[in-house]
Amino acid sequence: MSLVTHYGIHFGENKVGWLEQGRGGTNAIGRKDRSPFTVRLSSGRRHCNHQIGLAPPIPNDRHWDMFMALQDDALVRAMMPFPKPDAGIFFIKESPKLVDYAVMLSRMSSPINPTVMPVWSFTDPRELLEILGETNVQPLVLHGAADKDIELLRKIAQPASIKPRKLIVAGSADLVPPSVYRRIETELTTDKYSFNELNVLPWESLGATAIRKWMRKEWVSEVRCTRTQGDTRDE
Repeated sequence: MSLVTHYGIHFGENKVGWLEQGRGGTNAIGRKDRSPFTVRLSSGRRHCNHQIGLAPPIPNDRHWDMFMALQDDALVRAMMPFPKPDAGIFFIKESPKLVDYAVMLSRMSSPINPTVMPVWSFTDPRELLEILGETNVQPLVLHGAADKDIELLRKIAQPASIKPRKLIVAGSADLVPPSVYRRIETELTTDKYSFNELNVLPWESLGATAIRKWMRKEWVSEVRCTRTQGDTRDE
């Protein structure tokens, strides 16, 4: 057994991906083997905060098409329950309903406890960094950041960039976080979308299906296929 220090996706022999959670690991290709990984969090905590079912019902075509159309949005992409390919730290201007949309998107990782919290929930940078080290498939969102929080954002910037978990900070427009925070915008909170229409989508199922495709290395081709049908955004 290989010891790993966080939950989420890990690749074993023959490049088979395993989703490690509180009840053990499962793969996305139907192998009956036992997971080769054992998770021991460096924080000493025992519990995993996500319970993603890799074998949910296949989403309805209409739901899936709506979901894929949303991949143009930077906030949606940041909230996808995938391991991060870079520093994975984002800053977004706080706006009305942003928290509601973030909570909605957080359902893609089937959280047990909330993953969208006010920034004042953390006063000790060490506690925040520990939590950022617990998984690679469940972004953490901190909202309500203001000038008084800039020191916390500075202290965690570099160490957070090498932690497995993505971090999205929402704050006032005039806040200037360190450059490692990538500024993103979203159209979800504009009149372009109806919150009620999006909120009824089966986000847990959509997230699990996306993870399954990502583990099978099918996600990129899925996105490219969507783009050839009318999406011209760059890779």
